[in-house]
Amino acid sequence: MGDAGAAARSVHLSEQSFERITPEDEPEWARFIDVAYLNGEYAHAFRDLERPREAAAFAKLSANDATRQNRARRASLAEATMARAALSDHDLAAATAAGMKAVKLAATVKVQPFDRCAEGLADSLGAAPQLAVRAGLLPAP
Repeated sequence: MGDAGAAARSVHLSEQSFERITPEDEPEWARFIDVAYLNGEYAHAFRDLERPREAAAFAKLSANDATRQNRARRASLAEATMARAALSDHDLAAATAAGMKAVKLAATVKVQPFDRCAEGLADSLGAAPQLAVRAGLLPAP
């Protein structure tokens, strides 16, 4: 736990393994695992390791793939991860932009995982809730 080098090696091995998969040969339950999903998981791993730049890079890849596929839920999760990464990197403007995009996408899909992700984003705003309210990320108290 907490080993960024091991995480990077695991991401690389995962990418190599995924390249060898033939999606139509996979069981039905596993077909949702695609590049957008994997990049989202990699983003979460680096977010948890407090590596905001890597988290943001993988989240952006996930968001781009999900947007291209019209998958608002996956894109909203990726945007929320980018917002949290930007907050960790002390970039309030990027956090606000990504957070607003995440909320707009999430408004089109009501699912429990995003609700937890949005709550996590709100929690990480900490000392800046008034800025989040003004940016439209959080409702006014």
